[in-house]
Amino acid sequence: GSAMIVEITCGSYHTAAVSSTGELYTWGGGMYGKLGHNSENGLYRPKRVDVLLGIPIRSVACGSRHTIAVTKNTGTVYSW
Repeated sequence: GSAMIVEITCGSYHTAAVSSTGELYTWGGGMYGKLGHNSENGLYRPKRVDVLLGIPIRSVACGSRHTIAVTKNTGTVYSW
């Protein structure tokens, strides 16, 4: 079955969501690389942040020009 979204947060121009399986999705304005897709292109639909594939995410926060994710297993913080 499909994973459920368990957290969603918004920055000034982008949105991020965490699934029940720990996958992170982002969409919106891509300026400054804040979507985490190795590009500054914006997205109209959620896209999984593949650079974190296999690293379960517990929580995410969006700022105006950045995104921060905290891992489930170790509490490691990723920021971009």
